[in-house]
Amino acid sequence: MQKPSVLFINRIYPQARSDKGRAASGRLLKDLAREFARQGWSVRVLTTGERGGKEMDGPIAIRRVRASDQPRGKMRYGLIWIKLFIRGLFMPRSDVVITMSDPPLLAIAGGWLARIKGAKHLHWAQELYPDLFPVLGFNFHGGVMRWMKARMFKALNSSERIIAVGQCMGERLKFQGVAAPQISIIPNWPERVLAHDIQIKPKPQKNNAQNKPLPVGAKAMSEMLSGAPKFRILYAGTIGLAHPIDTILRAAEILESKHDDIEFVFTGNGAGFDLLSEQRDKRGLQNIRLIPFQPASRLREMMESGDVHLITMKQGAAGMMVPSKLYAAMAVARPCVFIGPKQSEAAQVIEEFGAGAVISHGDADALAAQIRQYREDSEAWFAAHEGAAKAGTIFKPHDHMRAFIERVNKAAGYIPPSP
Repeated sequence: MQKPSVLFINRIYPQARSDKGRAASGRLLKDLAREFARQGWSVRVLTTGERGGKEMDGPIAIRRVRASDQPRGKMRYGLIWIKLFIRGLFMPRSDVVITMSDPPLLAIAGGWLARIKGAKHLHWAQELYPDLFPVLGFNFHGGVMRWMKARMFKALNSSERIIAVGQCMGERLKFQGVAAPQISIIPNWPERVLAHDIQIKPKPQKNNAQNKPLPVGAKAMSEMLSGAPKFRILYAGTIGLAHPIDTILRAAEILESKHDDIEFVFTGNGAGFDLLSEQRDKRGLQNIRLIPFQPASRLREMMESGDVHLITMKQGAAGMMVPSKLYAAMAVARPCVFIGPKQSEAAQVIEEFGAGAVISHGDADALAAQIRQYREDSEAWFAAHEGAAKAGTIFKPHDHMRAFIERVNKAAGYIPPSP
């Protein structure tokens, strides 16, 4: 029997021997694409790169269209959307087309490609557009917004299946009129340590105030080793338009004068890192460290170095996105402090498992007080640590990827051979 074939479309897919494309959606896609290949599928990925062309990631065939690694503005994203769609027209037919959410409205292009090619279309919704545009500050003319909503609604309802990454997202889709049987809820999973292709696993610390310094290169390492180990508040991941940092900066100001044993460490990417660096220097904050994006081989050690993990999400984004860094923090059993809407998926997961705390935007005093409690009250820290460890046993890569592939097999009418 001929292998079934799948085409994934997303702006980001990790590049070999490079940190490019290591944002959450790219790492998740790489995990899933590899699992499809292991399950006997022929896998293609349509994505972008600073140089276009073809390459192979093991058995996975990758086709890149040329585009900036960090596009700015609506027009740049629109151009990428068009390039991906046009290139997709000239790619070999696949049985299944799976779109993600970057660039926005990619489900529309995927639906068109699937109809033209006679394929099944599934949409893996990491974010909900165009709903998220106003939250991120992108304002469109009313007629344009209505057109985008209508086209996206048609694309979603015409798809074989929508994979939503959270219950709150699924409820929002149903409220908008998407048929409930078309929606499957499959949360994201902790990113794998890509160089070793293994799951991050909990490794509790005996003393939450004594953690290892981050492996960030000789010069930075020397700086971080100077003085006694500090209680580390870690933000690891993208700082984008949906991740406001004002409350964190104000909490750092509150803590700096009286708690020189507490430090904030930020590592990752996104336009917000430039703003963070500017504000740190402007406010003269010595308790904030910015370090480069770490190699995948050091991901576990980096995540375990944080005593508490910070997650932030814009107030109006509930039901439209779920921060993937939540699952990575829980995979290493670290307490999470989420700054964002209490009705969001991240807040509900943290409260359900007792894995940390939820703070409202603007309440820097509450954030500073929560950090002080975790620093000074070992029982509070260990209670949240145990809650995060319990959650980490639920959000497993293998289980979620298996559920995903089962949905695709069913949609495609494919019955895999017995093992």
